[in-house]
Amino acid sequence: MPCSGWYEWRDEGGARSHHPEGRPLYMAGIWFESEQPLLVTLTTKANEVCTPYHHRMPVVISKVHISDWFRTGNLPINKQISLAIARQ
Repeated sequence: MPCSGWYEWRDEGGARSHHPEGRPLYMAGIWFESEQPLLVTLTTKANEVCTPYHHRMPVVISKVHISDWFRTGNLPINKQISLAIARQ
């Protein structure tokens, strides 16, 4: 899922942090086709930048691995997710 960044906030006091990259980010997601389509953004343990705001963050796929994400369609979903997380 291409995006320009994401927001995290703390419940206690409302501090917000925008995570812009200055270039498109690609978040890993799973699209469920149905009567009401659903897009689920995958998350992982937060890195050192996001940890002060939340214990999770989106799985970000680097631009060089975008084609790998789509090409792994024959792998079980848990293997695809593991590969995306390992490449962060």
